[in-house]
Amino acid sequence: TTPLPNSFVIETKFDGERVQLHKDGSQIYYYSRNNLEHGVADYYNELNPAVMAQTTGHDRIVLDAELVIWNKVHKVFEPFGTIRSTFLAAHTGASWDTEMNYDSGELTAGAYDT
Repeated sequence: TTPLPNSFVIETKFDGERVQLHKDGSQIYYYSRNNLEHGVADYYNELNPAVMAQTTGHDRIVLDAELVIWNKVHKVFEPFGTIRSTFLAAHTGASWDTEMNYDSGELTAGAYDT
């Protein structure tokens, strides 16, 4: 067996939804891990303002990301099963849960490969 190095990094595994974001000028396209294109008119568009703000200076970029929901009230990441309903609720302006409302949840995309 190979001995462990003197230092190493441990990364937390989040139970999110894998997505690729392709920015081409002012358009952002979203793809699933199976290369299903979600297009430009999808509930993922709730992330567009944040993606545009964080990629200023880059006209074309591809981000490999994990979508998770951060509950600001309870300070925890929400389970995987709440991702779609949260994005859909944010897209329509509706409340997505009796425990959470739009102000308590935060749509988050953590890019880990660019």
